Amino acid sequence: MGVSNRNRSPEQKRPILISELQFLFLRLLEYPKCYWIWLYRKWCLEVCPDTDWDTELALVTKLLEADARNCTPPATRLW
Repeated sequence: MGVSNRNRSPEQKRPILISELQFLFLRLLEYPKCYWIWLYRKWCLEVCPDTDWDTELALVTKLLEADARNCTPPATRLW
């Protein structure tokens, strides 16, 4: 039986969360207005022990520049 996510240390969670964030980045390039992708990304960032907020802000800025009418990335700046 595998280890429950609740029983994992932050060091064990980090590679999983980094992998998820990379996957979500690719999905956001395809679907930048998908609210569910943004919500899941937010959760991953909140759980990740050492989130790089400068990189996250750069991603949001890039997606906003691509489509200024997309209201989802600006809302993420409030995180």
